[in-house]
Amino acid sequence: MRERDRAGDAWREHGPVFASSVGPPITPRNLDRHYKALLRHAGLPDRRIHDLRHTFATLMFRRGPDVVMSSRMLDHSSVQITSDTYTHWLPNDSSRAAVIGDAFLRGRNE
Repeated sequence: MRERDRAGDAWREHGPVFASSVGPPITPRNLDRHYKALLRHAGLPDRRIHDLRHTFATLMFRRGPDVVMSSRMLDHSSVQITSDTYTHWLPNDSSRAAVIGDAFLRGRNE
């Protein structure tokens, strides 16, 4: 919003998440350059922008959304792609499932 205000009449809305200073989509090279500078400034380790997508997906699975919802949010062409790509990242979920199953079998609502 600040960039829009600064650009004033020069701003051209194109709808991208990452826009240049006057609205059109930022080039991948410039996006990567800005992203890496932000990481350095924050004292964070170097990571690819695509790693943000994996982090988002993994955090979604840890919070419990179903695979269909996650697949839609990630804009995958199928639920199978989402499942194959991200569910193996959650090794501790089987122990959580065991606790939930045990509680169910014992008649507890946990």
